[in-house]
Amino acid sequence: MTTSSINYSKKLNLRRTRVIELEAEPTGTLVVSCISLYQKKERRLDGRVLMVENFKNPPTNLLTLKVPTQILQCPPCHQHYLLGKISALNLLDASKVQQIVSTAHDLAATGTGYFIVAELEILRVQVVNVFDLSNFIESTIESMISKASIDKLVRRGSFVASSKSQELDLSTCTICLEEFSSSPEAKLIRMDCSHVYHLACMYPWLENRSATFPCCRFNIN
Repeated sequence: MTTSSINYSKKLNLRRTRVIELEAEPTGTLVVSCISLYQKKERRLDGRVLMVENFKNPPTNLLTLKVPTQILQCPPCHQHYLLGKISALNLLDASKVQQIVSTAHDLAATGTGYFIVAELEILRVQVVNVFDLSNFIESTIESMISKASIDKLVRRGSFVASSKSQELDLSTCTICLEEFSSSPEAKLIRMDCSHVYHLACMYPWLENRSATFPCCRFNIN
């Protein structure tokens, strides 16, 4: 069973350049393009969100506008002209339209021409909720150890090493990395994999529902 939701977001990127004509009147050029991006994500039952698709379409040119010199030299006419042309695209909200117009107006006010590229990014994100309950329950059960199983392991494998015990010469506890010889009379536990640990170290390991032994990764279940 799956459900999904789709969200859209828009981002405007502006690139601008002053154009200085030494022997000609200033000119203004505005290019508006659109790039569509798509992302598909899967939200699993355990809370993880995985990216499964991510692609970007080539840009599409929406508008190439050459502003007449007489309009460029009349600030009110210039603003009104740009507002009408850009608003007609019906893709940008008022704040983004005003951002483009203000940028063009500020450049034209310096007495130079301009070349502006306004790139609109439209991002579509689809989030699919994947409810694979059977697999989730199965994997959860496999990774868990019941309290009764822990007690059984402790009763079967725990012992106290005396100062003369050969167990003290084995090695170190791979959980705390302490040599067994440094803690004679400590309570130890020999697991089914034959590895030995401090009981005080192994018990929390088991309580944390770790499904494998710390040293050899032998499956506890």
